[in-house]
Amino acid sequence: MTEERRQELVAYRQQNALKDQQRELTGQLIDGIKQIEEGLARPTPVREALPEMVMAGRGGGKAAKGKRVTVRR
Repeated sequence: MTEERRQELVAYRQQNALKDQQRELTGQLIDGIKQIEEGLARPTPVREALPEMVMAGRGGGKAAKGKRVTVRR
């Protein structure tokens, strides 16, 4: 890597760091790791944890006949 390219990368990284500081001051910067940890810390509602029973019918238009199949949504 040439010295000129290294200087360009350093300047680019400094500009990005400045933009991040400005976004942090205005509240527009999001900490992704913090968001993930908060999401994992929340308990899963019981409704989402249980599979829902749905009717799986065969073709032919027969109403309400078929196997019961669990589907996790």
